[in-house]
Amino acid sequence: MRFIKAIFAGIICAVLIGGAAFGEEKESTDLLVLWSSGDRDIAMNMVFMYTFNSKKNGWWENIRFLIWGASSKLLSTDKELQQAVANATAKALAAREESVKQIPFWEQLRERNRATKQRVLGSLGHYLQEFEANCLTHGIHVHWAADGAEALAIITSVAKQNNVQKIANREQYMNTSTVSN
Repeated sequence: MRFIKAIFAGIICAVLIGGAAFGEEKESTDLLVLWSSGDRDIAMNMVFMYTFNSKKNGWWENIRFLIWGASSKLLSTDKELQQAVANATAKALAAREESVKQIPFWEQLRERNRATKQRVLGSLGHYLQEFEANCLTHGIHVHWAADGAEALAIITSVAKQNNVQKIANREQYMNTSTVSN
């Protein structure tokens, strides 16, 4: 498996994204910054600063920035944050354009990736079943849910079975929900 480092509004953790055996760690060259906090100070003084310095100083080969949950609401109302994201996006797009110019067969690669995506999505059920089988082989149980309500019921059940008292809310990491008995 290939790991990438990820920042979740102040917490660095590993995110699994690739191919060998479970639990096998390799030195990462990728960074995923997941901005999920609705706190402006965290955005300006940690998330944006670390992302910018990571790119500027070459700490990571590949950097991805994902806006999620409460951060998207904050971004929709804060003009300064919008400008900061727009500036970073413009710089990233310009760098991408330069990279694309250096690859003469760029369009062929793009078409090949599009076809691969369509093939995978067309067989997603098969791949999910294969994923579940691999998880079971390594002692990991996969829960299946038809919708959000069923997923919440499963999460609550697993939490109760493991005596979990609070579950962090994905919208704002500071908020928690108490698990009812």
